[in-house]
Amino acid sequence: MRPWTAIFWPCQYKGLTLPQVLFKNPDWFFNEVETHRFDSKGPIAQEAYDLNWKARHILIPRNERNDLVAEYTRFPSNHSFARLEIVPGSQELPPRSERKDVIDLAYPRQFKNDDKSGFDLLLSDLKFIFFGNSRYRMTREQCEAFFENDHHFLSR
Repeated sequence: MRPWTAIFWPCQYKGLTLPQVLFKNPDWFFNEVETHRFDSKGPIAQEAYDLNWKARHILIPRNERNDLVAEYTRFPSNHSFARLEIVPGSQELPPRSERKDVIDLAYPRQFKNDDKSGFDLLLSDLKFIFFGNSRYRMTREQCEAFFENDHHFLSR
């Protein structure tokens, strides 16, 4: 396992690694990346750069025939994120839904910044897809191992 840098500056995630933050609050991570707050933070800047790519390009598991897609659905009332499902690409696209060839942890930010409930729903769906349990509790080691496994991500 690679040694991950713990966040060392004063913030709500001080002492955590970036893989842990991505499983706790991806919106915070993507905001920090987009506002370049990691740029002056030494080795964590490169980790953030790498994780930003990975978190936006997660491969769909068990998709050897490339016939599955990630389907993102939004709530009709406020268009915030509602659900991620893995479906056959040939299936009819429901209203308020979009599809991608990869799972994108930043997806809810397209419609609403600071969508805490949307990101919670997305993380629950991701855990169900990868671990079979939407309430799967991620330890530091499991968060880091997930992002260390290059088989989970589209290659650049």
